[in-house]
Amino acid sequence: MTGQLAQALVNGVLLGCVYAGFALGLTLVMGVLRIVNVAHSAVLVMAALVYWELVNSAGLDPLLSVVPVVVLFYVVGLGVHRGLVARLAREHDSTVLLATFGLMVVIESVAVLIWATDPRSVRLGYLDGVLRFWSLDLPLGRVVAAAGTLVLVLGLHLLLTRTLTGSAVRAIAQNPDVAGMVGIDVARLARTCSPRAPRSRPSEAPRSRWSRRSARRSTSGGSPGRSSW
Repeated sequence: MTGQLAQALVNGVLLGCVYAGFALGLTLVMGVLRIVNVAHSAVLVMAALVYWELVNSAGLDPLLSVVPVVVLFYVVGLGVHRGLVARLAREHDSTVLLATFGLMVVIESVAVLIWATDPRSVRLGYLDGVLRFWSLDLPLGRVVAAAGTLVLVLGLHLLLTRTLTGSAVRAIAQNPDVAGMVGIDVARLARTCSPRAPRSRPSEAPRSRWSRRSARRSTSGGSPGRSSW
């Protein structure tokens, strides 16, 4: 009984790490930029199906196949931002919510048309093994996924707390208008974190740069510089 309980706990922890990896991007978008992206789950499903095609149909390495999938869907995210969400940046939150909901329906419909609704599993190859630890069975694929998630979480934490870019992202989360006033490129960082940038009027950025230049002239008398975030 104790062994079964320990096995269930281990399986729950490993599966929870996988779900944490799924939610990492959504957490960044909602926690930092306060954006509800309803299409997030549909994009993940589409990415998983493309990954399945690369591994099962094309026979690519199950670990190396992650790289083209990440690159492909990063480009897709930029396209969605510039083609759809950026056009709604001045609209109400409910408008963006409905737009992402519609995008979710489109993505799910395309996925059903191409791959139907049959359950699929990836041929893990050398990752399709089991590690024995005491009396516990640890699926190697889930262990690798959990380890990758922990690395991503740690890397994101270090990025947000130990780097200048992370400080800029947290500044945008607190107040995007003030962040723009101190020289942070709000639009660029928002595109990096999310397919939707915080709303700001186009005239705010020039006024912010002028204010910073004026302040530097009054305090140091030197030529104005510009911070790079």
